[in-house]
Amino acid sequence: MSLSASQRDLPFAPRPGALHAVILAGGPGERFWPASTPEAPKPFVRLFGGGSLLQETLARAARLAAPADTWLVGSEVHGERLRAAASGWLPASNVLLEPARRDTAPAVALAASAVAARDPDATLLVMPSDHYVPDAEAFARTVRRALPAAARGLLVCVGITPLRPEPRYGYIVAGEGQAAPGVHPAERFVEKPAEAEARRLLASGRAYWNAGLLICRTATLRAAFAAHAPSIVTGVDALQQAADPAKAYAALPSISLDYAVLQKAVNVAVAPADFRWHDVGGWAELPLVEADAAGNFVRGPARLIDTADSVVYNTGRQPVVVRGMQGVLVAQTASHVTLVSPLGGDTRQLLRDLEASGGVPQPQPADALWAAAEAGAPGVQLTRHAWGAEAAWSEGADHAAALVRVFAGRRARWRCPDGWRETGWLAAGRGTRGAGGAGEGASPAVAGGVLRATPGEDVELQADTDLLIWRLRLRSAAALGTEA
Repeated sequence: MSLSASQRDLPFAPRPGALHAVILAGGPGERFWPASTPEAPKPFVRLFGGGSLLQETLARAARLAAPADTWLVGSEVHGERLRAAASGWLPASNVLLEPARRDTAPAVALAASAVAARDPDATLLVMPSDHYVPDAEAFARTVRRALPAAARGLLVCVGITPLRPEPRYGYIVAGEGQAAPGVHPAERFVEKPAEAEARRLLASGRAYWNAGLLICRTATLRAAFAAHAPSIVTGVDALQQAADPAKAYAALPSISLDYAVLQKAVNVAVAPADFRWHDVGGWAELPLVEADAAGNFVRGPARLIDTADSVVYNTGRQPVVVRGMQGVLVAQTASHVTLVSPLGGDTRQLLRDLEASGGVPQPQPADALWAAAEAGAPGVQLTRHAWGAEAAWSEGADHAAALVRVFAGRRARWRCPDGWRETGWLAAGRGTRGAGGAGEGASPAVAGGVLRATPGEDVELQADTDLLIWRLRLRSAAALGTEA
């Protein structure tokens, strides 16, 4: 269960020697496109029930660290979103913005430097912001169990007992014995092994998935940086005195914390996790987290018929209907509708292919499409009325799609033809639907609203401002002579 900011009575005053939670947020926004974008990458996406992945991470951190001892590290590009997400959870001064993406080692070093300046005796909990951890209390128990080992000068990673031979994850192989109660020495790291090696690791009983979590004293981590990646820690410490801090940060090596420090240090340990965890590395992994009886992951309004092992993600109001599909992705957002087959297809590669063939298509606002219709766009039939106009974009035996404009102060009226059903989506403007709208009397017609009409029904709209309405007419099943 998530812990909201209002439920906490933790002080904003620093506590010497306390546990500081450092949350890493960012990324290019490619793995979950179109739900994630460069402007709003994976941590800001709501994939499961509750809040976004970042909001759920902040809630887990709140069980262990006070607001003054919680830090959020991310890109300057996402600064406004990060500050908004942090509001109520931590001070604005604890949001650290990177002027350039340099991977996790510089990001963690930046946070460690800030924490050390405030509290040299602090203990760090480094957390990714985009993982799935449904049991926050079990997460907190695992972290607390690792604290005595961290106090003894160990760099404690958290390991997940593997459920399958997974080549997409990194592994930590535990050595013999215990480095501290409930904590094992780390023998070696294995990064994304081949499937055969992943099977051997699973069979060994000593390998864990690397959850990307680290618990250690700030001084221990900074000493490890000094020993194995000195240019990073000295570069970060010198940023305040740099003539151009952004340029100095961009000059730091782009390398992960694992490669820069943890795979080289001798004082690394692994604490087996007590909680369920998932990296959620892409669309194809969502059914592994949550699925219906047919193996489908579904979010948002949707109806699936004879469909299995698929992902349907819909942030809109209009339902998505999928029939007779196996192993596909259907993602509908405010900007794009995307269908990918097979489900395991890499949306990162899809984005690269789109860029190579003319760029990622961007949604055209209704007003831009109306301007194109007014300018005589090919294939568009423009019909003018006293109250406005209709631009017919697509017509066929069973459908008719048009963009309708109602001028401010005018009253528009039309009839849904016999044998057809009509749905309208208000794209812009403000007005009311008059009597005749399913007998409801006057009702608000706000942007984003939906208007429906049955065969032979009159539609009447009073425009307070200019209205733009997407109108779709579909011939009814009875009119087509098919089964309803």
